[in-house]
Amino acid sequence: MDKLILGLDCSSKSTGYCIMTIDGKLVKYGCIKPNKDAETIDRITEIIDGVSKVIEENKPYLIVEEDVPPAIQNSMTVKTLSTLKGGMLGRAHSYGIPVRFILPNVWQSALKILKSKGSTKEQSVNFVNSNYKTDFKYVSEKSTKNEDDTTDSICLVHYYINKVKEGK
Repeated sequence: MDKLILGLDCSSKSTGYCIMTIDGKLVKYGCIKPNKDAETIDRITEIIDGVSKVIEENKPYLIVEEDVPPAIQNSMTVKTLSTLKGGMLGRAHSYGIPVRFILPNVWQSALKILKSKGSTKEQSVNFVNSNYKTDFKYVSEKSTKNEDDTTDSICLVHYYINKVKEGK
């Protein structure tokens, strides 16, 4: 059986995930969307429980997760994302799975997904659709129908696998 990597693009409103083989084959993907009316801590718990289910079903040997960017101005956002990251790290540890954190600007730059070229959300969707022959949706920058949380998780693992292949 192939070694599997779990990619995560976490937020408290929507967490995209993917399962990919170490040779880059996309096996499974989705998005965990907690109850939007729930308290923040309850949404975080729903996400961690949802990710646990993905871990139990797929048994990845590694998790690649988007890190919290250091330049976030909103302190509540930093607190929420840090709480979510801590919870995810603890859960991964309980399964014995190592986690690699990658800053968004690192993987975006490597994949040529740049703010100077327009919406990074749209570019992420287009990158995945082009490279993985999928049909993810991008509607507009503020649309809740965008599927960029899932495509970002795929981009993260794509970046990681290629970085490892290059020996970096």
